Amino acid sequence: MSTRNLEKHKPRRSAHSAVSSIEEWELVAELGRGRWLPPYRARPRRLPPTGPADYVVKMPIEASDSELATRMLRREAAISQQVAHPHLQTVLSVHLDSAPNYLVLPYLAGGTWTEFSTSPRWRLLPRRLWIFRQLAEGLRALHGAGWIHGDIAPGNVHVATSGHATLIDLGMSYRRETDCDYQASFRGTLQYAAPESLVSSRPIGPCSDIYSLGVLLFQTLSGRLPFRPSDQAHLVRAHRCATPPSLRRLVPQLPSGLVCLVEQMLAKEPLRRPLAEELAKRLIDLEVATFSETLCPGAAVQLVSPCTRKVA
Repeated sequence: MSTRNLEKHKPRRSAHSAVSSIEEWELVAELGRGRWLPPYRARPRRLPPTGPADYVVKMPIEASDSELATRMLRREAAISQQVAHPHLQTVLSVHLDSAPNYLVLPYLAGGTWTEFSTSPRWRLLPRRLWIFRQLAEGLRALHGAGWIHGDIAPGNVHVATSGHATLIDLGMSYRRETDCDYQASFRGTLQYAAPESLVSSRPIGPCSDIYSLGVLLFQTLSGRLPFRPSDQAHLVRAHRCATPPSLRRLVPQLPSGLVCLVEQMLAKEPLRRPLAEELAKRLIDLEVATFSETLCPGAAVQLVSPCTRKVA
């Protein structure tokens, strides 16, 4: 079986670094560094400079990426028009008929799961299960509308200070039935890639997102990724063939039902993974079963941060 082409994610310098406005929007600050579509915090130009910047503008980085980036913008806009869900990012305004191409989204206060997973507040097991249950509910809505996210990773999970979780960066999403050309190359995050997403002869389906979410859940519970080869080729081979380390050994205090669920999410065969609807239900059951830990802090399962576990 041949491996899908892996997109080269080389750093790109933003062509908009000196741009302070676009049409009726004032760009206040760049929010991170997107590979193709960097988000900018923005405010309407009709507001004074001290007015609130409660919006985000997404537009292509540079001319060489304009075709792919515009396709990603169109996908994100299409999903927002077809699926309205509290755990999926919303698009407020679409500007794709003529240059400059861009989307306007609401600004989400908080940060990515990369940032929140290191906070002591979110190390209690029930709280982390709550986050992942919300993500499963977002995937259930997305998959129900016929879309696959395609890039479940810590940087694409937004968490508000209240704990509300949102799947963001939906421009990588695609439809399995109609986007065969889009699937020819892998554009996601390799550390979280499902085995079938790396093999050109295997179809990619909703359960590919479940695998990626399983990798993220494994990392959240254990403090490490299931596979940590030193190079890209070995990482691809590990996703396709290797057995993850025992989560029971890494975190002995975890409920057996949770360990079993993560193992099923990381099954090599997509049909052995739970669908998003079943996943959400099982996470609710686990969340309820472990809720008493938040009432008895001394007995609560404290999980390590993914950034603090020492590498063996």
